[in-house]
Amino acid sequence: MTTQEFSNEFDLMYDNASGNAPGINLYEKSVFLTLAQEEIVKETYSGYTQSRVGFEGSERRRRQLSELVGDYKTTTRLSNFGGPGTILTAEEGSEQNLISSSQFFGLPDDLLYIVLESVTLGGTNSCLNGKKIKVKPITHDEFQVDIDNPFKKPNLRKAWRMDLTRYGASKQQAELFAIDTISEYHVRYVRKPKPIILADFEEDDDISGMNLSIDGYNTRKDCELNTEVHRDILIRAVDLAVLTARENNLMTRVQVNKKIV
Repeated sequence: MTTQEFSNEFDLMYDNASGNAPGINLYEKSVFLTLAQEEIVKETYSGYTQSRVGFEGSERRRRQLSELVGDYKTTTRLSNFGGPGTILTAEEGSEQNLISSSQFFGLPDDLLYIVLESVTLGGTNSCLNGKKIKVKPITHDEFQVDIDNPFKKPNLRKAWRMDLTRYGASKQQAELFAIDTISEYHVRYVRKPKPIILADFEEDDDISGMNLSIDGYNTRKDCELNTEVHRDILIRAVDLAVLTARENNLMTRVQVNKKIV
């Protein structure tokens, strides 16, 4: 669906369902469409749907998020500031390595979920140069229990990745643990979709001059998801708008917000 089709059908469905509810402008429609899109992406990935089938659980699920699947490779390791026992500021603390051999790599800013990852090993004088192994995500509890276990710790078959932290003010990063120096980090991931924006906000007479934006964008943006799911997004967005219009109270707002967590 084009943005114009989204807008026209939204108006039709909203008017038929909302009764005497107040009118809704392009910015508000864009917000509801973006909220609906976020809900559906998260539900599709996790399997929190009627069919209980998550991402890659069926051909239909794969197609619904196919446009959001990206590939990322990096050979640039980030600096590891601080070691065990080092007292760091709050900003520096985001870069502290848990053990001296851990290695930090940046991640895409639009990353939502990692679906596959691997590393290529090999330092300058390493006999493992070019060896590719899988990466296993672990929790802090697993790290504490298994880091000293020679049968479970990183080896020639697997590396570890700790939960994502922050690098500086905005850059996402992963702390990796491997048996040797990592020369390349490869990630296949689901990215966060850009918002659905029905028109340039500054060109709409109702909202121009208000400096409105959604996730930092204020110009027209088409829906990035597969067209197969566009109608689902539209219906969900109208439902959210009608619910807010009919029961515009604190409890309703809490329930609407909880649906996208």
